[in-house]
Amino acid sequence: MTVKKSVKIIIISIIICSASLGMFSVPTSQARVSSYYSGDAAVYNGQIIVGSTNMGKFELFRWGNNGLVKTSTLRPEPLEDSQFYDLKFSEENGSLNVYLTSGRYLYKYNIGDVYNPIFIKKVKDNSNDGWISGFEKSSARIVTIGTKETKIWNDNLEIIDSFKITNIDNPYNIRFSADGRFIINVKEDKAEIFDTAVRRITGEVPIKTNSALNRKVYAGDYIYAVDDQRVIVFDYDAEIVGSFKHTSNMGYDADAIPGGKYVYFSDGKGIVKLDRSGLTAADWVNIDKLPVQYGWAMGMKVLEVSGKSYIVAFCNSYIGIFDEKLDLASFYRSREETFSPVEKVYLGIDKDRAPSGSLIAIHGGGYGQFEKIYIDLVYKRVETVAGEKGRFSIVTEVPCVNLRPEERPLKTDIRVTGAYTGISYNLGFTLE
Repeated sequence: MTVKKSVKIIIISIIICSASLGMFSVPTSQARVSSYYSGDAAVYNGQIIVGSTNMGKFELFRWGNNGLVKTSTLRPEPLEDSQFYDLKFSEENGSLNVYLTSGRYLYKYNIGDVYNPIFIKKVKDNSNDGWISGFEKSSARIVTIGTKETKIWNDNLEIIDSFKITNIDNPYNIRFSADGRFIINVKEDKAEIFDTAVRRITGEVPIKTNSALNRKVYAGDYIYAVDDQRVIVFDYDAEIVGSFKHTSNMGYDADAIPGGKYVYFSDGKGIVKLDRSGLTAADWVNIDKLPVQYGWAMGMKVLEVSGKSYIVAFCNSYIGIFDEKLDLASFYRSREETFSPVEKVYLGIDKDRAPSGSLIAIHGGGYGQFEKIYIDLVYKRVETVAGEKGRFSIVTEVPCVNLRPEERPLKTDIRVTGAYTGISYNLGFTLE
């Protein structure tokens, strides 16, 4: 299946007191299906293998003559664990294994036969910080990202090293350099560089974001990070050496074939193939121009098969495989419906009173996964979209309202409503 691509350039004009300042919306699935936003992929015996735990269970896929097909499903032991949170593939002794975490436990399966996974081992991290949120790899070793520490394990599931590096909001954002020397931890306003040789943070690079998203850096000769405005390229001394401005207002993953000419990145609206030498766009695909509805490019893994590059992308309503020309080669559509919130609803603003034309920051959570959010503010409605955890963050302009002097200040409410769940929350606000 080959899909032609097109590009749309969006220009935003902001006129204070006459135009509203908002954020682009993430396409949300009207079918209310669970979102594929992250996972892992590997090449095994010349075939692309894909896995995801976004549905709370481990789903294993293989790309073959029949397209991208689900081959098996695993769930944690029901009496001890409710769901799987993350996974990581690892080829060991010529066979493909998968590591899974249920939070308290670490599981290992042999998936050399993708239709018949074989249980190998299960261990519990008995330390005080024994909650595993995610995975990474360092020099072929499995790394667990915990609530208090990042730990390196051997093939027998024994801890061999640990570091005081955490990211409670986004454990996905902790990544090792290819040689295992450095750990890059992307937070909302900066990327920290941790040197494992001296066991401390040795540099920080500022990034610009409107929300706490999953963001994977590519750490090869240089580090490539995608914030909500651009791709930032910096070295391990935290010196910025280049940047590329993208056309979305959100940034997610960067990845590449080690030593290759190109680095690829996802910004929700699409996937861009970036020439490393000049930081220019060699090619791109607009996800909303593809025939699969409600796509939004987030998690991404670049693989090489027989000398050709392929991109496995987790695109909200489906998992897609793109060839090196960024044509959609195959996809697997999400089939599970859910919009269940994962936490209690909350709402916050940076200031509870402001004049017309000023900017305010609004954030909240407890809404549905990738749910469209309506924000009603002094006779104006702004739309945004919650992330994979049901959280949102937006900067918007207080609209101009013609009031007589005696009517000021005007006490009103900011009302935030989920389009599909119907969850609503109010917060007092005063228009000066």
